[in-house]
Amino acid sequence: MRLGYCTNVHAGTSLSEALEQLDRHAAAAREQLGLDVLPIGLWLPASAMHEVDAAALHHRLAALGLQAFTMNAFPLGDFHGDVVKDNVYTPDWTTADRLHYTMDTATLLADLLEPGDSGSVSTLPLGWQPHMNDDAINAACDQLFHAVRNLAALEQRTGRCIHLDIEPEPGCALGTLSELAHCFETKMLGRGEDELVRRHLRACVDLCHAAVMFEALEPALDRFDAIGLGIGKVQVSNAIEIDFDAIDPPHRPRALGALADFNEPRWMHQTTIRREGSVHLFNDLDEALQQDAQGCWRTHFHVPVHAEHLGIVGTTQHRLELDIELLAQREDANDWEVETYAWDALPAQQRSATLSESIADELRWTQQRLDGGDA
Repeated sequence: MRLGYCTNVHAGTSLSEALEQLDRHAAAAREQLGLDVLPIGLWLPASAMHEVDAAALHHRLAALGLQAFTMNAFPLGDFHGDVVKDNVYTPDWTTADRLHYTMDTATLLADLLEPGDSGSVSTLPLGWQPHMNDDAINAACDQLFHAVRNLAALEQRTGRCIHLDIEPEPGCALGTLSELAHCFETKMLGRGEDELVRRHLRACVDLCHAAVMFEALEPALDRFDAIGLGIGKVQVSNAIEIDFDAIDPPHRPRALGALADFNEPRWMHQTTIRREGSVHLFNDLDEALQQDAQGCWRTHFHVPVHAEHLGIVGTTQHRLELDIELLAQREDANDWEVETYAWDALPAQQRSATLSESIADELRWTQQRLDGGDA
C-alpha cells in the first residue's frame, strides 16, 4: 500500500515551474513528516510534457527525496488559471489530443518507475455530460480501447504495467462509480480483449466525488467485483457538507452565507441537495445557492481531509473515515493519494497552516486511518 499526495495542488504550466513548486512544498512536507522518501502523484500539464527528460526528472525527484508512484492526467491544461470551470474536461476522450496526452503521461510514468513495477494514471470520466451524447460516449470508449492497446504495448516494451484509471465526477458522462461499472461492462468488455481491458483499465475512486453524489461504496464495489473492474487508485478527498435540517431555521441564513464564501470562480463546485429521499444535482455552487436552505447539501470542493468542519461549515469527514476503512480491506486498493487541490481557493480564514504543513497533516491523518487508528 502506497500513500502520497497529488501535485495538482501546485500551479504551473512549465516543467521549471512544476519543479520549483515541488522544491518549495513537497520537499518541505517530506521533512516535516520525517521521511527519507515521500511518494507523490505527479501532475504535469500538456504544455510541460515536451520539456521532460525522464532520466533528468527521475534524478531531480530523487534529489528532493520524492518518488512518483502515480500520475494525474485529468487536467490537461492550466489547472490553476483564473477561470477553469468546465474547461478542465476538455479536450474530452473523443479527441486525439486527450489520447496523446494520456499516453505521453503513461510513458513518462513507466520511465520513472523501477523495473517490474506498476503504476496508475488517472483520467477524466469521458467528458462533461452536457457535451457527451450517445455518439460521443461511443467514440470516447473507442479511444479508451486504443489507449488499452497502447498501454499493453508499453508494458511489452518496458516491463512496467501502467493502468488507466477512470475517475467518476459529478456532472460528467460517468458521474458515479455505478455508471463507470455499467460503461465498463457494456462498452469496454466484449471487444475480444477482455484480459487486456481489465489489466489496463481500472477505476479511480475519488471519495469526495462519491460523497457528493451520496453514492454508497458497497454496492458499487460489489458490481466492480462481479465484472472484474479493479481499483487502480483511491483519491482521499473531503467535501463540504451542511445539513440545514439540523440547524434551527433562524440560523440557516448564516450557514448559507458561510457556504457562499466557498463560491469561488476558478473551479466547478457541483452541489447536491438531498431532501425527502431524493438527490438533486446542480452543476455549480452558485446555482444551488439560489435554493432554499433546506435538506442536506454537499459541495464538490476539496477541503483538507483532516478538517471535520471549517468554521460553521461541515465536511464529509465522517463518511471519509468509513470509506477508508472499507477500501483498506481490499486487495486491489494499493495506491492512495490525498488530493486537496483547492487549498489556495479556501477562504483565507480557513488556511491556518502553510501548504506544506497542511499536506503533512493530511498525510498523517490518512496514514493513521489506514493503519486502523485515530488521529
